[in-house]
Amino acid sequence: MNAINLTWLALPLGIVGVLASLTVYGAIRRLPAGNESMRALSRQIEAGTEAFMRQGYMALGGMVVVVAGLVWLMRGSGTAGAFVTGALGSMLAGYIGVKAATRVNVRVAESARTSGAPGALRTLLDGASVIALAVASLGVLGVALVYYMAIVRGRGHPVPEEILHFAEIATGLALGASVVTLFAHTGGAIFRAGAERGVEMTAAHEAGIPRGDPRDPATLACNVGNNVDDTAGTAADLFGSYMACVIAAIVIGATSALYADNPLEAITLPILALGSGLLATLFAVMLLPTFSRGGGGAALRNMALASAVIFLLLILAVTLGLGFDVEDPVTGRILGIGTPLWALGVGTVAGIVTGLIKPRWLVGAGSLLPLLILAGAGWGGYALAGLYGIGLAAIGMLATVGTAVWASAYRAVAGSTRLIARVGRLGPDARRVTDDLGAAGETLELGGRGFAIAAAGLAVLAIFAAYASVIDLGALPLGSFGVIFGLLLGLLLPAAAGALSTLGVIRGAGASAREAERQYQEIPGLLQGVADADAARSVVTPIEVVLRDLAVPTLVTLLLPVMIGYGLGPAALAALLVGAMVTGIPLALFLAHAEVHAAGGAVHPGFPPQIPVMLRAMSATPYRFAAAASITTLIKVLAAVSLVLAPLLAARASS
Repeated sequence: MNAINLTWLALPLGIVGVLASLTVYGAIRRLPAGNESMRALSRQIEAGTEAFMRQGYMALGGMVVVVAGLVWLMRGSGTAGAFVTGALGSMLAGYIGVKAATRVNVRVAESARTSGAPGALRTLLDGASVIALAVASLGVLGVALVYYMAIVRGRGHPVPEEILHFAEIATGLALGASVVTLFAHTGGAIFRAGAERGVEMTAAHEAGIPRGDPRDPATLACNVGNNVDDTAGTAADLFGSYMACVIAAIVIGATSALYADNPLEAITLPILALGSGLLATLFAVMLLPTFSRGGGGAALRNMALASAVIFLLLILAVTLGLGFDVEDPVTGRILGIGTPLWALGVGTVAGIVTGLIKPRWLVGAGSLLPLLILAGAGWGGYALAGLYGIGLAAIGMLATVGTAVWASAYRAVAGSTRLIARVGRLGPDARRVTDDLGAAGETLELGGRGFAIAAAGLAVLAIFAAYASVIDLGALPLGSFGVIFGLLLGLLLPAAAGALSTLGVIRGAGASAREAERQYQEIPGLLQGVADADAARSVVTPIEVVLRDLAVPTLVTLLLPVMIGYGLGPAALAALLVGAMVTGIPLALFLAHAEVHAAGGAVHPGFPPQIPVMLRAMSATPYRFAAAASITTLIKVLAAVSLVLAPLLAARASS
């Protein structure tokens, strides 16, 4: 069986993955959903989540149409079609994730009542599997569809021109996935942080309403924010990184002179690695009954290790069976079975090690530990196979992306399950189970942030390598005004993005608190607990503020690479990306693990005892969620736009 035959297998494999995700989702929906109080709160959370997704996707849909039209004008219908495919895949992954999270939470609480800790954990892991499989399979399906669009059907062996055409239009796939991240991840994180601050503000000003009370409209908005950010936001973020590293490796393989005689093998290996990662995730799902016998953290660690081992075994079989032998025309060295496999292995090990870092190690300077792992993976990939090796290392880190999504989905479901168990007045044993699941989810979230940012950083590094390969970038001319200007601008952008996001959090928190106070005044019986809050309005009011705040930064992020690339040249654009990477990734890692401690000294005796805790949470939340998310998204979108522009800039420079 040759490379082209195996590449076509990606399409049916992606379809199988989607069907598996829907099958698990259907099995979860058939589980009992608890008593009426539990179902009522679950319906409120679901209504708020639907309102969030509807409002956001309407705005996002308009932006996708406009950007697709611009891409069509600049790069043609193929790249525009790939852009839409990437955007729809990311949006669908997020929607499936949100639906699964809002349906499984009440069933986890009921399982805690009827089956204890083992049953609740199994139900929770099954729910997280829906999201994990959706992200992994939609990624494979998206690449396969773009491959199908680019390569002439029925041809047994594509010609080099078709391979190069595929690589060029596939850049739209990475851009589409990254653009969705602007709303789903950045917007979701800003909304989440603002809703959490809104809860503190409302609880402090409304007498008799304790923090986290389900009567509070701000509490509903906070639960919606947690669900959306940890499911749709994380799914879009990792989906975007997932697509970026695969497309980067494909572009390098198709354009590098090193692989001029073997371009088919060079683009096939990333696609087969993607499919192998999906298969590894499917096998890990089958092993869930075995892994769920331990605690939640142990189960996820075992699943990550098992999927990584299965992935490497599958890739070993692929490379041994096909023998991706490429001879370096300069040194004569064979870059065959060994080097691509080792480059993928370096990335896989880096992903496992990053996921195993204990949260307590990530405080302060320890937050840069994932950065050291990222640098090691990038250097290792480059040492093994040049720029192509960087792309393969990024693929290795994200090939089993499902396990990373598992951890975030676990946290989202566990958090709302705890609230549902309290409202449903479950017994102390069931409450203890849901509290333990929630505590484990919060711990997993701390480690998951480091992985997501490190993965984004390695994906951006891979895109930069692909950009350098397309425009044939040598050393940056540091004496050039354009390069110096691009570098300085890139150094400043991440801090500006983080600052703007924190301002958005403040405005979103005010909108959430004002909406809660309006409902207290206008809904009779809400304070007494005999009437329900308007979940949809609790979400729509602050999300409208967030979307308005995102409009200008989104426009700047999309247009800035065009202005720099055409105005100052491709080297200046490369300098912009270098500056944004150098400052953005360390800053995002530091902010994502920020913890603001109360200053020493006595607290005023008139203050309630919870005030210092509230102030610490209000101070740290905008940085940990909103600022870190906005910085990583900014860098990924800048890189994706640059890669789409690269062929145009290269042609312009050569003429």
